Amino acid sequence: EVLRAQLFSQATPATNALLELYEQWTNSTQNPTPTLYDAMAVADAIEPSLCPTTPMHIVVDDKGYTRSGSGAPNANVCLRSDSDRFFHFYFQTLLNASKSE
Repeated sequence: EVLRAQLFSQATPATNALLELYEQWTNSTQNPTPTLYDAMAVADAIEPSLCPTTPMHIVVDDKGYTRSGSGAPNANVCLRSDSDRFFHFYFQTLLNASKSE
């Protein structure tokens, strides 16, 4: 919550857009803590050490859940990440991008 307040208080076009997305997430899920799947995927593409991956065979079941399966690896999967490092990277990247807008 403290990090969200700190981020949204910047009032840049990027942080204002994130605030709108955050409010939509909270209203639709009744959960004030969004899941940052896309942000972590992008962060991994920029800085792979944020989320070391393991080759695995994964499948998506008929309910849309991603599960490990048997067979040759077909994806690189992040099983553990350092949330403090991720948020430091995320904030720095977002706020630096906002300065150049």
